[in-house]
Amino acid sequence: MPEVFRSVVLLLIFLVPGYVWHVVESQFVYHDQQLQWEKFALKLITRSTFISIFFADAIYKAWWSQAWDSVHFGFAALELFFLVPIAIGFLWGLFLQRGWIGKLLGKINLPLFSLNQVPTVWEKLLSTPLDNWVIITLKTGAQIRGYMGKRSMISSHHKNRDLYISHVLRRKSEDSQDEWGLADDTNGVYIAADEISTIEFIKKKQEAYETSKK
Repeated sequence: MPEVFRSVVLLLIFLVPGYVWHVVESQFVYHDQQLQWEKFALKLITRSTFISIFFADAIYKAWWSQAWDSVHFGFAALELFFLVPIAIGFLWGLFLQRGWIGKLLGKINLPLFSLNQVPTVWEKLLSTPLDNWVIITLKTGAQIRGYMGKRSMISSHHKNRDLYISHVLRRKSEDSQDEWGLADDTNGVYIAADEISTIEFIKKKQEAYETSKK
């Protein structure tokens, strides 16, 4: 087998499974966008190596017998590059999102040091699905009240942390200062990153949203 082809195969084996795992996992939890490429590459190689352990025998036999065009090797490659990484990424991402790993370790008196697991407060609070009423105060002093749920969008890019709030709250009447309701004539509101001053998270209530005038 040509050396170039061998090198390509090795590159695929030690990068692709880890990358697929990373992509699937990132659908559930935040990943540091500022991670240096050396660390990112090491992360992919480590994960790919972990997955490849389960296929070590098949890889070894295929490597020395050069049985690259066999049906058995084709199925093994499909599992190695896609099926297994997708399954692991899904399960691992779900475990991290729900905090099951930390809870499990806590039960056996091995609590995780979670203070700096996420680089900024923005990622810590907004990197997982939310279900909150919010009061967003702009730098001008104006306030936007709304509901941040599954249809809302939150940027994780460290240079452009803008927001899209899917549901906006307005006063039910001009005379009412304390009663708010969902506006039915809007599809949401976009807020640029450099306009945001503070974000207050309000616990969701069953029906009406009421707050005192500040």
